[in-house]
Amino acid sequence: RSQAVHLTPTEYALLLFMAERAGRILFTNTILNEVWPDDPEVSPDSLKQHIHSLRNKIEDDPLHPRYIVTEYDIGYRFVKL
Repeated sequence: RSQAVHLTPTEYALLLFMAERAGRILFTNTILNEVWPDDPEVSPDSLKQHIHSLRNKIEDDPLHPRYIVTEYDIGYRFVKL
């Protein structure tokens, strides 16, 4: 996308964490522990919600993501551009 996108602070932190590790598979628990280190209440379901929100903001086709790819039963991977 060539237009500006408004991200929440949490979305920004999540996107930055993933982009800095582009190309690597990131385990769900690793993401949770690194992006939300002080929040034991955050869950894999809340991560899914944040990923969904990010995809809606940065993907041309969120149903067929190009940048944030799900690695089923493992976690996610941010695709190197």
